[in-house]
Amino acid sequence: MKKNILSLLVLFLPIVLFSCDNDEPQPETKITSITTNQSEYNVTLNESFTISVSHSPSTLSAPEYNWSVQPSGIIYHLGKGEFYAASIGEAEVTISVPNTTISTKCKVVVNEISISNITLSETSISLVKKQSTQLTATVSPKNATNKEIVWSTSDANIATVDNDGIVTAISVGNCKVSASSKDGKVSADCDIEVTPIVVNSISLSSNELSLVEGETASLIATISPEDADDKSLNWQSSDANTVAVNSEGKVSAIKTGQATITCSSLSSGVEAKCVVFVSDISNYVTSNLSTGWTSFVSSSGSYQGYYADCSINNNSNMPIQVISYMVKNGNTIVKNETISISVQGKNNYSTRFYTYNTSWQSYKLIWTYKYNGKEYSVSN
Repeated sequence: MKKNILSLLVLFLPIVLFSCDNDEPQPETKITSITTNQSEYNVTLNESFTISVSHSPSTLSAPEYNWSVQPSGIIYHLGKGEFYAASIGEAEVTISVPNTTISTKCKVVVNEISISNITLSETSISLVKKQSTQLTATVSPKNATNKEIVWSTSDANIATVDNDGIVTAISVGNCKVSASSKDGKVSADCDIEVTPIVVNSISLSSNELSLVEGETASLIATISPEDADDKSLNWQSSDANTVAVNSEGKVSAIKTGQATITCSSLSSGVEAKCVVFVSDISNYVTSNLSTGWTSFVSSSGSYQGYYADCSINNNSNMPIQVISYMVKNGNTIVKNETISISVQGKNNYSTRFYTYNTSWQSYKLIWTYKYNGKEYSVSN
């Protein structure tokens, strides 16, 4: 019996000893280091981003890390490594394993949201000298941090632009106006053409003239605007044989008839017209005979009787030369006198003679005068 027990002990002892060796406690495995996937993060304002952390040994489960940010206010930790960029600047993020001295750091740079594109309200503009217009710049993205636009011109002698994008034409020519971002990385251009100030209307001192043959008159042209660059005018007559006009608007009546004078701008073609009527001098000269009773004393004695006042009236603007007048009673010549009197325009000449005859109804007064090389007569 003893032998059998002994044999069994010898048989099972190695197994027991072997089992006891496997139950010894193993050494504990811990995280030895952590690191971020980037040493520096560059993000834009208002952006959400995640800082990824790796640990070693990677076979272990990731712990719950402690997060701290210095200085505060630039980025905010939303939890589990997710952050929000709140303001422009730099911050340092420290990540640590709780209850250990294991940690790592990374830098976060929050940049402004830059302008990526600028669009102008116009890409080409034509302006008249001294004219102004508004250019509007639209930036994208709409949430760009600094939307300030810097305006510039390639030639301020031709066109200027102020800080609000108002373009003013200075002189005739071409240039470019540019709208740029504050950092100068993005810009947009507008081609500017400046044209002369042209005449847009003409008014004449008269729209209608009545002249006699040989008479002259001056037409005065007033142009608008007064500061037109080219004020050159062209004068033309529809019938130069009837009415002539020179380059300064002086009108000359050549013969009876009618003609139209046209004054036009060489720069714009706008025009104004004046109708000129040319009449014979005889249409403007009249005669008048008036009578009365008078008494007076002269060196030759006293007189009581009738008198006749003879007058010639020049209603034109031109002088006439009176050469004679005659008074007839029927076929009888009562008075016939040769004279040489110049009667200016809008004037008259009168003479008186005395007679005892009271039959004035049959008296006829005839004047003879010369004008423009021709001889005329007029009677009452």
